[in-house]
Amino acid sequence: MGLFGHDGEQDDRLDAIERQMRRMTEQIGQLSVDLGVTRMELLKARVAVDDAVKAGEVDPMFGQLNESLVKARAQLKASKAAADDAWVTLQGSSDEALETMRTGIDSAWSTLDEADS
Repeated sequence: MGLFGHDGEQDDRLDAIERQMRRMTEQIGQLSVDLGVTRMELLKARVAVDDAVKAGEVDPMFGQLNESLVKARAQLKASKAAADDAWVTLQGSSDEALETMRTGIDSAWSTLDEADS
């Protein structure tokens, strides 16, 4: 029994809070993907300006990043569809997809930093 016998109102409020939390989590996931795309574009610009790295060395790296981004987007889409069935599954899949993307981008930055040295 809820406080002061207002179970229905409390359930409605909790449902509204959960919906808002899901929307915010989805938005954060999308912003993380967008940030990854922005970082890739910045990386391309850095390579274009910084002639220290040959195009042949960079092209495979961008291909790998693009593949990681496609996989991350697919995982996020699948995670969003699963949100109604399992909130915990959504959060875990989203975190895993974003971590995969971050790892790929961080690896690209490290590779360029090593090439600059």
